[in-house]
Formats: sequence, C-alpha cells, structure tokens
Amino acid sequence: MRNRLFINSASGTLLFLLNLAIAFILSPIMVRQLGNRDYGIWDLLLGLCGYLGLLEVGVGPAIIRFIAKSASQENTLEMRRTYITALFALTTTGVLCLGLMSLISLNPYSILNLHRQESPHLPLLCVLGGANLGVHFTGMASSAYLMGLQQHYRINVLRILLAVISAASTYAALVYGGGNRLVWLSSILLAGNIIQYTIIYLWAARHLGIWGTSPQYFSKYSLKALLTFGINSFLLMLSGRIQRQSIPFVISHTLGIATIVFYSIPNRLSEYAINLLAAAGFPLSPLFSALEAKSGMDAARDLWIQTNRWQEILMTLLALGLGFLGADFIGLWIGPEYAEKGNLILIFLCVA
Repeated sequence: MRNRLFINSASGTLLFLLNLAIAFILSPIMVRQLGNRDYGIWDLLLGLCGYLGLLEVGVGPAIIRFIAKSASQENTLEMRRTYITALFALTTTGVLCLGLMSLISLNPYSILNLHRQESPHLPLLCVLGGANLGVHFTGMASSAYLMGLQQHYRINVLRILLAVISAASTYAALVYGGGNRLVWLSSILLAGNIIQYTIIYLWAARHLGIWGTSPQYFSKYSLKALLTFGINSFLLMLSGRIQRQSIPFVISHTLGIATIVFYSIPNRLSEYAINLLAAAGFPLSPLFSALEAKSGMDAARDLWIQTNRWQEILMTLLALGLGFLGADFIGLWIGPEYAEKGNLILIFLCVA
C-alpha cells in the first residue's frame, strides 16, 4: 500500500513539476503575445468556467472514496453502481454547463466589461469553454474511478505525455496564431481533454467490464450517498473559487480588464506553491478510505496526523520563500513592471 502511495505521489509530483516548468516557460510568451487585455480575457474565461465547475457539487472526491472502500471489500456490484450513477450525473451536469455557456455567449461582453470590437471571438470562446466543461465533467467519473483504485500513476503518465504535446501546440498558437490566438488556445485545450478522457474512459470500462452507459446500474441510493458525502468538498471548492476567482471580475469592472494581469501573475505563483503540495498529497484520499475500510478509523487518523504535519511544515516554508523572493522572481520572469505592481499583492497572498 505504501509503495503504491509513493508511486502515485511521485508521478503526481512529476506531472506538477512538468506543468510548472511549462507554465514558467510559456507565461512570459503569453503575456507578450496576447497583451494585457487578451491575457485578462483568458483569465476571466478560466474563472467563469471555474465557477460553473462548482456544479460538480463534490461528486468527484465522493467517487474516489466510495470506489476505494468498495474495492477494498471486493464489492464489484457496488463499484459498478457508484461509477454508472456518477457517470450519468456528471454527464448531465456537463451538458448543463455547455447550455449555460452557450447562453452566456449570446451577450458575454457585459459580464466581462468589454466592447464587442475589443474581442469579436468572445462568443465562440464561451462556447468552446462550455464544450471543455462538458468533456471534463463526463470524463471526471472515469478518472475518479481509477483514482479510487489508487491508479493515479496511469492518469499521471498519460497527462505527462499530453502536457508535452499541448505545450508545443500552445507555443505554436501563441507565436503563429495571429488574431485568433485565444480561439486556438481554447481549441487545443478541448482537443487535449477529448483525447485524455476518452483513453481514461476506456481504461475504466475495461477494468469494470462495462461498455456504454449500462443504465441498469444507476442507483438513486448511490446518487444520494455521493451528493451527501460530496457537500463538504463542495463547500471547500466554493470558498476556494470565491477566494481566488472573484477578484479578476471585480478588477475588470473597476480598474479595467487590462489590469488583471498584475494580480494574476502573483496569484499564479501562490497557486503553484499550493498545488505542489496538493499533487503530492492527493493520492492520500483513496488510501485513507481503503485503510478505514480494512483497519478502522483510528489507523486512517494516525496516518492523517503524520502526513498532515509534514504538509503544514512544507507549506510554511514555501510561503516564506515566496514572500521573500517572489517579487524578484517575477521581475526576472515576466518583467519589472509586473514585479513592482504585484509585490504587495504577493505578500498578502503568502500570508493568506
């Protein structure tokens, strides 16, 4: 069990470090090629999709927990019920998100505080964002199923390969995309999600021996259990969205969309620090559930205390390092103007 935890954490950390390296390389190029205004549009669109992502209501983490417990008890029937029920629920949510983003695309300019001539492709970008959400929600059931089986490493290896391909495609879009750069970025993201979640779905379906929707396994009881357990995760996600993704909308309507970048760059650095620990610690969730099912809550609690102590120590060190060195790094990374205007913001984020 601990070997599997190490492999999952190591592969997750490797994936994160790769994405981090890609982000550090591509971010200055994005700022230069998109400009402050289009970078702000991209950030707002990501934030808008992030808010609609709340419609998951915590089902993803709930799938991981219930699959881990059922697998440890070798209850295949319950695994199938959980997976198919979640697949139906999340696919429905994905279709709803696509519909909502399509409605927003009818008049997105008032939401983002833009004039039509500033971004003529904005309606198309909203539809592409909705399609990305639809694919993501549908694929979430399969990826959470594999994570419940503690097979994070398979997903991480796939995402490492796709990250390299996506990075090369993104660079080409930024340099050669002309006035359609944001459309290209959204299309690359959509294509990557389609490929990723199709492969993950095939892995999950092969493991369960279920091809298609198999509606006979849909269970109202399983749906209620997923929603009941997921509400705690939903509240955490809601607070995170409000904390991190509301500010760009406020900035857009008060200071202008072109000033969002001066907040986004420091915020991105602080998120990298948080996500580094999340990548290493995420495989603990199914491990706790399996340990609870086999050895009881006391064993799971003991492991939680040990791992949480180390995570708190590392988080404190990262916050201190970022607070003292972050502004200088932004100056070298993006430019002195962004370091000067983002310094105080970065300090507040580190304290938070």
